[in-house]
Amino acid sequence: MAKNEPTPRDTNDAEPKPGQDGNRKMSGIPKRHGKGNGNAAVKVEVRAGSVDGAKASNANASKPGSKAGQGSAGGWWGTKPMYWYAVGGLFILTVVFWGIVVFSGKKTSSPAATPDTVAQGALGGVNLLNGVPMDPNDVGAWPVAMMFDNHPSARPPVGVSKARIMYETFVEGGTTRLMGIFDDYPGLENIGPIRSARHYFVEIAEQYQAAYVHAGQSPQASAALDASKVVKDVNLIGSGAKYGHRESDRPAPHNLFTDATRMTYMKKDKHILAERVQLETLTFAPEPALGDRPTTPLSITVNFSNLSYQVDFKYHREKNAFERYLAGNLHVDAATNEVLSPKTVAIVKVPPETALVEKGRIDFDVSGEGDAMVFFNGKQVNGTFKQPTIQDRMRFYGPDGAELALPPGLIWIIILPGDRTVTVEGGQPADATADQTIETNATQ
Repeated sequence: MAKNEPTPRDTNDAEPKPGQDGNRKMSGIPKRHGKGNGNAAVKVEVRAGSVDGAKASNANASKPGSKAGQGSAGGWWGTKPMYWYAVGGLFILTVVFWGIVVFSGKKTSSPAATPDTVAQGALGGVNLLNGVPMDPNDVGAWPVAMMFDNHPSARPPVGVSKARIMYETFVEGGTTRLMGIFDDYPGLENIGPIRSARHYFVEIAEQYQAAYVHAGQSPQASAALDASKVVKDVNLIGSGAKYGHRESDRPAPHNLFTDATRMTYMKKDKHILAERVQLETLTFAPEPALGDRPTTPLSITVNFSNLSYQVDFKYHREKNAFERYLAGNLHVDAATNEVLSPKTVAIVKVPPETALVEKGRIDFDVSGEGDAMVFFNGKQVNGTFKQPTIQDRMRFYGPDGAELALPPGLIWIIILPGDRTVTVEGGQPADATADQTIETNATQ
């Protein structure tokens, strides 16, 4: 493991704790949707009633010189056997009380998740990000947004399969970049490679109040981070260099990684390790049993710019998920050897990008309202997305205006500006009605 390589540029040394505004500047960000204060963080504390005071009070009462100990000869404290009965009873009550406190705090093992446990709540909690059943003690763990390099020299990615939600869209020069939203990274020794921030990714992170992990930033992203009241800046080549490390088996700048241990320390330093976040949840429903899933093949192709960044998703009936291909090859997580297989693929259409002044950088909307193609349970819905402000969760709606109920699991959101080509082959519409016409085997 090579030594960290921080660069001189670091414009984000002062980082407010959750809930603090920090008097940030707003200049330098392309004019976009207005920003609000976001949702407030809520710290969950469990407090047991104090028994020490009661013990001290009873101890004082039993002292010979105390008024409580000066009852009549036939009274409660005046009779020696009754005194010892009271002391023994108090001791038993104390033991029982602390036994309840200790054993009620122990976690019990949870049953394996099945499709029906989502509705029944068999695990007692539901993940706020993507609806999977989980231990209620872990619900609301603070989200971490990580910027992933998608350059050919940065492949394969490491640790990305553990994200709850993944975003994919353009940076400059026709290249794409990924941003994963995590609330856990179980035992991952490497996560990355991590690359630099863009302002529209910062805006996406707003809806999660996320700690935003990146490696440097554009000037517009610096302004967005300064302006945000909820996003926590974690710059791995700046003030957050201790949370990253370089690997020697890849060329720079495609070799900067973090890991589960460093992210745990980061959350502790940011005072969000024990905090619980309040987030709006999407609508989720149990996935269909194997026999109820479509047998018709379904594939989706997104042509971002060239073959190096062409993306395909192919429905896998047994997984009830879409296996992802990048540049014609299965997209595999090197940490887990898992094929990246989202349960839901949502392609969001937004207006064309506009050019910024420097280095071919671009700007486009990542919120608002517009058309969306949503694929889940082996089917397709041509509907809409709605996100009134960047602090709101992006939601998906069918042609009847009702919010779509998605299967729990990884959600992959592609934000596609302009008239880029999306080709759908095979498949069938989800709960098609007379108002819903889905073109298949055609370019959409």
